[in-house]
Amino acid sequence: MTLDELRQKLPPDALPWVDEYGPVFLAMAAEEIKAWIDLVFAGDIFGAAKTLFDKLGGGQKLDAWRELGRNWADLNVRNADRIAAQKAATEAIVRICVTIGLAAITL
Repeated sequence: MTLDELRQKLPPDALPWVDEYGPVFLAMAAEEIKAWIDLVFAGDIFGAAKTLFDKLGGGQKLDAWRELGRNWADLNVRNADRIAAQKAATEAIVRICVTIGLAAITL
């Protein structure tokens, strides 16, 4: 499947994300996507995000996300409300990526 074919399967709200995250899902085997979605359904949102960002490879974006993750750990100790906001933002990204992943493995 090509990135353009994947785009055609996605709802409009996922399109801004597909250029960045779509290639990751297209490079994954169906079993890998299923395992990733299983992490999401098991409630391991941060594990799913880490797996996804690790697959993005090196670079500034991944380093920035890792730094953000370290900052999240500090904030988790200090402020439960911030934890909820961070989780909601991560869940929003992961929900879009679930849509991309499912579209990538369906014909």
